[in-house]
Amino acid sequence: MLDWLYRTFWANVLRKALTVCGAAVVLGGAVFAVTQVLETLDRCAAGVERSEGECVGVNGSGYDFGTSEISAVSRAIAEENDRVAKQPHITVALMLPLQPAHEAGRQQLRSDVQGAYLAQYRANRQEKSPRLRLVLANPGSGYEQQEKVVDRLAELADSPEANLRAVTGFNLSLASTKDAMERLTNELEIPVLASRVSADALANPEGGGQRFDGLARVIPTNRQQAAALADFYGDLKDRETVLVKDTRPRDIYVKS
Repeated sequence: MLDWLYRTFWANVLRKALTVCGAAVVLGGAVFAVTQVLETLDRCAAGVERSEGECVGVNGSGYDFGTSEISAVSRAIAEENDRVAKQPHITVALMLPLQPAHEAGRQQLRSDVQGAYLAQYRANRQEKSPRLRLVLANPGSGYEQQEKVVDRLAELADSPEANLRAVTGFNLSLASTKDAMERLTNELEIPVLASRVSADALANPEGGGQRFDGLARVIPTNRQQAAALADFYGDLKDRETVLVKDTRPRDIYVKS
């Protein structure tokens, strides 16, 4: 009887069941491992994912987005962020395309990030509270992937720990830049300080009205610059002027 029970249940049914369970555990572990590897390959750094060949996202822990020109200053920002992490602080995001294809663009980017770091460093050593954390936000080339980054900035604004309170940067006058600024200011109510965009469409009207509710600007618009030049030079004859036309789509700088 015992021999029959052994051969019927233990040696056959139970053994098969244990074999199936064991195989399921092994297979599940393999699937989990492969998933982790794939997720690692898709992630460039904390808060940054690989998308359409670029590293897109938000990071303040020293990641340089593959641009060696900003490696040193990215590390300096991370050190300053760590220094004030335990103190009452707010977070400001610097939103710029952080993987320029050309040398001139990378040199300009380094100056932009260095300037932001120096502002952070100085602010954190004044007798004011709260302290300032700085994060770098890469919306991709031409701000084409800005929606993902704005989503992440919205999460940081809702996080008591991150306490994101403003976004600065914005160096290209493009339709995608306008989309990002509109959503940040009007929908998410996150103030924006625009640094080098000068298209008329990226400013609030001079006569009143709010195209962007919570926008501050650093430089004049195209219209204001043109008016200043015209006033400086006075009346110019036709032969003393040149008209340049650019027909690139979605470039609101040349349109204005």
